[in-house]
This record gives sequence, structure tokens and C-alpha cells, in this order.
Amino acid sequence: MAETDDVDGHPDEQRRRYRELLEELRTVFPGAQVLFAFLLTVPFSARFDELDAVGTQIFALALVSVGLATVVLLAPAAYNRLTPRHDRGPRIKLGVRVAVVGMMPLAVAVGSSVFVVGRLVFQTNSVPPSGDLSQPRSVPSSRPSSGEQRSSCGSSFRSRDATADSVGCAVVCV
Repeated sequence: MAETDDVDGHPDEQRRRYRELLEELRTVFPGAQVLFAFLLTVPFSARFDELDAVGTQIFALALVSVGLATVVLLAPAAYNRLTPRHDRGPRIKLGVRVAVVGMMPLAVAVGSSVFVVGRLVFQTNSVPPSGDLSQPRSVPSSRPSSGEQRSSCGSSFRSRDATADSVGCAVVCV
């Protein structure tokens, strides 16, 4: 990021530093927007209901964090438009500070999102919905129940016919 030391120097140097700051924000901001858009669509996905209470709370933290980061990362560009052109020194100082502050909730959002995806993919729902840590939560077994068979693609079905195995696999796995 642009340095804030000696920003009261030559106007060309100030202009260059402020331009660098805005370019850095232009590269970070689209990533924050994409993450925000993705997180806004996640609750409408089919597997979102499989998240436990902890996963849902961490998801909410990620959503709020990326929303906050988006607003904060917009501030230097908006402040640039609202202030007079000759006040570059204070704009650079404030812009750098606000950009650094905006990176913090963005980092929280990225970390929280990775946590939620990992929790959903690896089904590590070890905390019961009640929050009681003394009782481990059971994860559904992928073994076929009595009378069921495992097809070659991994799906369960209730037939002992080899043709049904391949048809069931094609229907379930496609």
C-alpha cells in the first residue's frame, strides 16, 4: 500500500501515491464484491440446510464481514470525490488507513467462508445444535441398511438384480 510518511511533499509525488492507492483498491474491491455476491446466494442453495448452528453463525459472520469490508473499501474513492483536489496529503493518510481497516473484515470473511465450506464438505458437525459439548453429534452413516445393496457408483438401492444395479447407478449418479 502507499506509504503515509512525508505525504506533504511534492504534488506529483502525492498524485502518484494517491493513484497507487486507488489502483490497489480497484484490484481488491472486485474480489470483495464477488465474495459478497456468492455469500448472498448461498442460503438459497440446496445444501445450506445441512449446516448446523455453528456453521450458520460463522456464515452470518462471513456475510456481515464482507458487507462491512465492501462499504469500508469504497470509502477512499468516495472521499476522493467529496474533498477538494488540493487536499491530497490528508486524503492519502486517511485513504491508506481506511484501506487497511477494510482488509481486516475482508480477511475475516474469507477465513469464515473457508471454514463454512470445509465444515459442509467434510461434515465435521461435532457440536450438537444445543451447544452441549458433552454429547457428540452423530453423523449419518453411508452404509446401506438391511436389504439394500451398494451399486458400483456408490448409491444404495433395494434390488438384487445386476441390471437394476447399473440402471440404479445411472439414475442416481447422473
